[in-house]
Amino acid sequence: MMIPMTSGCLQTVPGGTPNPTDCCRAANIILTQSDLPDGLGSQTCSRDDTCCTVNTVTCTTSVPGTGLQAGIRGNGDPFLDYALETVSVQLQCSGGAWTFTNEGMTITLQTVECVLTNPPTSGG
Repeated sequence: MMIPMTSGCLQTVPGGTPNPTDCCRAANIILTQSDLPDGLGSQTCSRDDTCCTVNTVTCTTSVPGTGLQAGIRGNGDPFLDYALETVSVQLQCSGGAWTFTNEGMTITLQTVECVLTNPPTSGG
């Protein structure tokens, strides 16, 4: 008995690795454009700098014991969070862009800044 033989070609996609939509490059931590001094910004990605799904951004003062607040700002305006000397926030990659969610509100981030400021004072 002879078995019929068929042949064919499989379509291949040229070049590279597919880029899933929930995969972001490292966040864009920029020097501040405001009057606030820059802190020391760092980040830790869940995978690597080219395909990250969760990113922890940390901002610290360069000299401990100064009493300055470290703050992380998003898109040059709102503070995502701040704390005495060191603060961290967690960013989530969604649709290829970094997002930050706090109290049910989510913003899409174009830039992240690490800044230093004096502690808030009570009114008087």
